[in-house]
Amino acid sequence: MNIGIFGDSFADNNKANPTKNWIEVVADHFNVTCFGRSGTSLYYSLKLLEENYSKFNKCVLIATWPGRTELSSRALFSLLDNNTRNTIRLELPSLSQCEYQIEYYKKQNNNSAVKAFEAARDYFVYLHDDKKEQYIHNALVEYAKNKFSNLLIIKISDCLVDVFQMENKIWNIEKKKHQFDYNDLRNCHMTEANNIIFGNKVVEMLQGKEVTLRLKDFVKPVLEDKNFYIKTL
Repeated sequence: MNIGIFGDSFADNNKANPTKNWIEVVADHFNVTCFGRSGTSLYYSLKLLEENYSKFNKCVLIATWPGRTELSSRALFSLLDNNTRNTIRLELPSLSQCEYQIEYYKKQNNNSAVKAFEAARDYFVYLHDDKKEQYIHNALVEYAKNKFSNLLIIKISDCLVDVFQMENKIWNIEKKKHQFDYNDLRNCHMTEANNIIFGNKVVEMLQGKEVTLRLKDFVKPVLEDKNFYIKTL
């Protein structure tokens, strides 16, 4: 059976360490093609899903947080030169990420990229509305349910974020400091043990079994593993 996987960093097969991730667990049972990309929005994933859905027997969509967006193609071609266009991160998951990119490209003396991300920052400051984004997010999820048969939708809020936060709590990683003070090497934001648990659950779902995602089904990491997965910057 051919399986397509779509989503954000929880579905990104770009491995940060050599341990097994959940996508590879699914690939032990099916022919898998992964389209997941870190930092992307639900809209980004749905566009890819529409373009590629017919190639697969079943698809898995990991639905990210509401409110994410990306630089438009107009911004890429009107503001950015060819070198920057090929290397820049398109994803704009949050205000803090926009601010980070502004400072990064200031250091690179790339004024066009700074201008693009300053505009994105101002969007999050002056135009972004959490409630509106939740309405849009819910509508996109319902659209996907109705549009695509044989689509397995797993929201990161169903359990995946809880697993990530549980591991952070045990390792005493503060939420506010996580993004910029640490180099997090967990594949798909989880230890290998929890990647394997989640991967086996996805396999069962794809096989048509009734599966519940519960935090208690995942394992607490040992303190010693923190040094392998988390590097202080």
